[in-house]
Amino acid sequence: MEIVIVEWRVLLQSDDLVPPVLFFNISLLTKCDIFVFWVLISMKKEHFYSNLEDRLISFSVRIVDLAYRLQMKPELKSITNQILKSGISPALNYGEAMHAESKRDFVHKMKIALKELRETHISLKILYNIGRVPFKDEITSLKEENNELLAIFVSSVKTAQQNMLKQQND
Repeated sequence: MEIVIVEWRVLLQSDDLVPPVLFFNISLLTKCDIFVFWVLISMKKEHFYSNLEDRLISFSVRIVDLAYRLQMKPELKSITNQILKSGISPALNYGEAMHAESKRDFVHKMKIALKELRETHISLKILYNIGRVPFKDEITSLKEENNELLAIFVSSVKTAQQNMLKQQND
């Protein structure tokens, strides 16, 4: 059986599709396989991830990539270091929250991740408004993902706090 590597970014000339994947020889695919393949290539990257942890890790990697490119400009060293710390922290804190010792500990760690996302949001806004920064499209995309993650965390913290109150009243 022949294996074909399909890189959708190259084939479709688009950066907003899912990353490369291994796929079997097209002639050996069933109609169901072709449908699944079509669904995958039509999915946006941000909706491809099966869980929040994967999404946070992807966001962190994108922040590291941005920081790597920004480090070439010495005048941006301070904000680059700051965004690197705050941009990676939500994934790490979420990982800790998933193994919290109590519901209260869970809420606390989720709030820390939320604070770091807010800090990252402000840093991205500052970077976007600096005229000399050439990566405006990437920063815009990161700001959008950051906003979506903020909404998820705000909702999660609110729900967890409501559940804690409800449990205390029972």
